[in-house]
Amino acid sequence: MGLSYQHILNQTLTLYQQKEYQAAYDYITSHQEDDYVNKAQLYNFRYSLLAKLGKVDQALDILKEAVIDRGYWYSPPILTDDDDLLPLQEHQVFKECLNLCRERETKAKEKSAIKVIKQDTDQPNQLVILHGNQENATVALHNWNIPLFKNYAKYVIQSDQIDFSDGYHWEDLSHSNKMLQRAFTEEIPNQITFIGAFSAGCGALLDLLLTTSLSCESIILVAPWLPNLKAISDQITQLSGYRFITIVGEDDDDCYDHANTFNELLKQANIAFDTISIPALGHAFPDNFNALLSERLSGN
Repeated sequence: MGLSYQHILNQTLTLYQQKEYQAAYDYITSHQEDDYVNKAQLYNFRYSLLAKLGKVDQALDILKEAVIDRGYWYSPPILTDDDDLLPLQEHQVFKECLNLCRERETKAKEKSAIKVIKQDTDQPNQLVILHGNQENATVALHNWNIPLFKNYAKYVIQSDQIDFSDGYHWEDLSHSNKMLQRAFTEEIPNQITFIGAFSAGCGALLDLLLTTSLSCESIILVAPWLPNLKAISDQITQLSGYRFITIVGEDDDDCYDHANTFNELLKQANIAFDTISIPALGHAFPDNFNALLSERLSGN
């Protein structure tokens, strides 16, 4: 799999929290043209970090490059609510970019539709993939393109809810449920080997499984973001018949607790599950994802 996109973001945020702003900028800039990243999101980090460094002219140049030259857009609050960007807001270039983003957001949301990106559909086994918030199908496919799934047909479901260029989310669960039902009914085979989800994609998938029956051997939840567990705890028995595997980092502040709570609910309901807790891992895929998952699926 190589370096995950989540690792790039986490490392940048770690440097930011350590007030190593120049190091954070240099690091994330070195990944700007990687083929599996969200380039618009990396631009956002870059001009924000430059603004934090007091390099206003350079920050405006990067913002202009992102919005005017490359055609990216950001939901206006991303630009107006970030305190790091306050020094930019009085400049004409910033105002021009903000207006363009407003226009592009309206158009993008009007035409946005849930998508299923398909790969190697002639293979006998199937892997369905859901991305996390502010991600997309390209990021998700990179995370799950591991040797274990080399000979699998892959179906990557990309949400239609969008925050910025190629940055999608699952925050409206009711809407996500309807769209996922449509995707599974119209685009995905009835028999599925595995479904894999990351972060908020786990929450959207779990909400679907409580209302829709799917034929699937195992469900793999990586860093599961499940803030609604308390509200659905009395419905967990509806998940009988599925096997769950949760993979979570012990340094993943919220999702580690979510995973443990979910596993306890599964245990109480006598639902098959397995779990992998990884020391010193935050909100990301583990570097040895393939080895860990291969070992667990083989029953070792």
